[in-house]
Amino acid sequence: MTASAKARLRGFTLTELLVVIAIIAILAALLLPALSGVKQKGKGAECINNHREIGVGLRLWSNDNENGFFPWAVPTSHGGSMGSFDWTDNFRAASNELASPKILFCPTDKQKKPASGWRPLELDGARHISSFVGLEASENKPQSILAGDRNVYNSPTGDQDLTWGKSQWESVNPRFDVGTMHGGHIYILLADASVHLVNSAQLAEHISAALAAGDTNATVTLSLPRGTP
Repeated sequence: MTASAKARLRGFTLTELLVVIAIIAILAALLLPALSGVKQKGKGAECINNHREIGVGLRLWSNDNENGFFPWAVPTSHGGSMGSFDWTDNFRAASNELASPKILFCPTDKQKKPASGWRPLELDGARHISSFVGLEASENKPQSILAGDRNVYNSPTGDQDLTWGKSQWESVNPRFDVGTMHGGHIYILLADASVHLVNSAQLAEHISAALAAGDTNATVTLSLPRGTP
C-alpha cells in the first residue's frame, strides 16, 4: 500500500476530534438563541391571531345579540353570561361566533392546555383559558380593554377581578408575572379588535385614560379566568 493510500485510510486523531467537537459546540451556542427567538416570535404571532379572532367573534356576537355590549354585560336570560356561576360562560356564550375554544389558549402559557370543546367538562377557565376579559369594554368605546393575557395583577393577594376606580386614575400600577407567558409584556385586545403588545406602564396608560374619560363612578375591571366555584 502506498503512503498516499495509507494517509487516506488514517482516521481522526484525538486532537482533531476534540477540535471538531469544540467547533460544533460553538456553532450550537450561536444558533440556539436565534432558533429560540424565532420560536418565541412564532408563538407571539399565534397569540396575536388568537386575540384577533376573539375580538372579531365577540364583536359579531355583540352585533347579533346586544348591540354594543359583550356577553358579560348581558344577562343569561338574554343569551349573555351576566349572573352565571361559571366564569367560562363569558366566552361560551359566544361559541357560535368564535372559531374554536383553542383560540382561548396562549401557546406560551405553560400552566394551561387547549380545550377540546365548548361543553363544561371540555372547557374550564382554570385549565384552558389564558385571557382575562375587560368588564367595562363596549363597542361604543373602541379603545376600551376587551381582553388580554392573564398574567397581570395589582396586588399580591391573587384577586380574581382587578379593579381600579376613578380616584386611582393617576396612580394605576398593574404588574405582570414575568415568569409566565410573554415575560415583561402582555398582549391586550381592544374593543375595536386591535391587538397590542404592552408593558406594565403602557397598560397603566390605557387604564388611566379610560378612568379619566369616565364619570365619577368610572371603573376598569379586568376579570381573570377561573373555574366553577
